[in-house]
Amino acid sequence: MNLREIKKLKITFFITSLLLLASCGWWASKIDIEDAKKDLLWDNYNASQNNTEDNSDTSNNKIDDNKSNLTAPEIPERKEFVTIDNIWGVDAYTQEVKITWNVETSVDKIVVKFSNSTSDFPDDEFQLTKFKPGDKTFEYNAYKRFQVLDTGENNYEIIAYKWEQKASSFITITIPEKQESISELDTDNENTSTTTSEWFWTEDDYLAIDLPENENIWNVLKLSNTNFTYSKIDDFEVKKLDKPLDLSCTSDEVTNYLINNYGWTYWNTCRPFDNSDDSKWVSFFVLRLSGDKYFYEKHYYDKKHGLYGIKTLETGEWIDKNNIWEKNKEFKTKDFDNDIEWSDEVFKIITK
Repeated sequence: MNLREIKKLKITFFITSLLLLASCGWWASKIDIEDAKKDLLWDNYNASQNNTEDNSDTSNNKIDDNKSNLTAPEIPERKEFVTIDNIWGVDAYTQEVKITWNVETSVDKIVVKFSNSTSDFPDDEFQLTKFKPGDKTFEYNAYKRFQVLDTGENNYEIIAYKWEQKASSFITITIPEKQESISELDTDNENTSTTTSEWFWTEDDYLAIDLPENENIWNVLKLSNTNFTYSKIDDFEVKKLDKPLDLSCTSDEVTNYLINNYGWTYWNTCRPFDNSDDSKWVSFFVLRLSGDKYFYEKHYYDKKHGLYGIKTLETGEWIDKNNIWEKNKEFKTKDFDNDIEWSDEVFKIITK
């Protein structure tokens, strides 16, 4: 190779090197630009997620979301991994509760922690062995015989794990103590009674009340979050009303209320409890039609607590709108004292 060819080769190599360096600089610049775009997109995404969470309804269940250990770009925190269903009908006699929930995302495992500081079995931790990744619903048996439910505040932490992330949902189930008291339910004998604390609630209001229990009426049976009955009083139900009523025996409110809620009705014998001031509670007998049937009932309204009770006395099919008025007069003369004895006493006690 002569000198001219060597110089030509050097020049070619130099030009090629310059081109390569320029090319590398262009690619490096392009990578920087793409990284900047990604950072901007992540910032916008995180901001939109935060705005969505700020404007959303808050859950009744407390959530503890732990941040991931992943490096930037940071993964947005999840609000929750599971949503716990509402629990109804818990009272002093409850020994079994099923806690159910919906799994909101793909979860690897679920652990439930239990604690009750006043119990003889104060804590427990259990991984749900039947839960498999991909399951959308599950339940946990909070049973007293499993030593994960007792009188007092029972706290449950449901921890859902997903990769390095985890989210905790919390729920508390309070089992009230049975309180003993003396109540003169039977006028001839003083019977030892107990009271059980119950919670009733509607969308706009709630009520905490001690309800009597004894051998004459037996136990309170909670039918829903607003309704209850007694195990030994047949055809009797009490409901927590959404809004208070203005029912007075000296006004047209009873007529208006019954017609608006039951249609064809006649009523008789409206009385304040114990023949006293009707500012506390009133009762009256109602004859109403429903389809081809009639119902003769005694209605109770406790103004103090917003409780409305109905004791059904007789049903049949031989009354219609043409003879309901005269049949109401006939029922007014009939004796139902034995049928209403204990439903009367329940309202006398809870309205004291």
